[in-house]
Amino acid sequence: MSSEQRTLRADARRNRERILASSRELFAQQGPQAQMDEIAAHAGVGIGTVYRHFPTKEALLTAMVRDRFQEFAEIAVLAEDILDPLEALENVIRSSAEAVEGDAGFQLAMMGSDQLEWEGIEEQKAVLADVVTRIIDRSGC
Repeated sequence: MSSEQRTLRADARRNRERILASSRELFAQQGPQAQMDEIAAHAGVGIGTVYRHFPTKEALLTAMVRDRFQEFAEIAVLAEDILDPLEALENVIRSSAEAVEGDAGFQLAMMGSDQLEWEGIEEQKAVLADVVTRIIDRSGC
């Protein structure tokens, strides 16, 4: 959980989660044409609420990617307990691929990754890389 999520009031955290869920759904349906006002309406919040959490569409996409990388790291941490390192690595790859299979927002963000604010994602990427590196090191590859 990011420090922003920890400091949000419960209602603000719920709004943020609804915005992210709505954006994933609308990006899946409409691709990059999904608009912030449509996301707000779909989430049942005002446009000001969306912009308080995500000042730009790029910031929204960055948050979606950050959440997904956090999920990848959690998958890897769980897989690290698998004794066979090759099975553990296979589990990380398969589970991560399954997690993003229908997530057009994540896929869209990664295709336009030059527009992402990677600074906000570095921590999640580092955790994932550390765990996967430990699994690979165990395999002797």
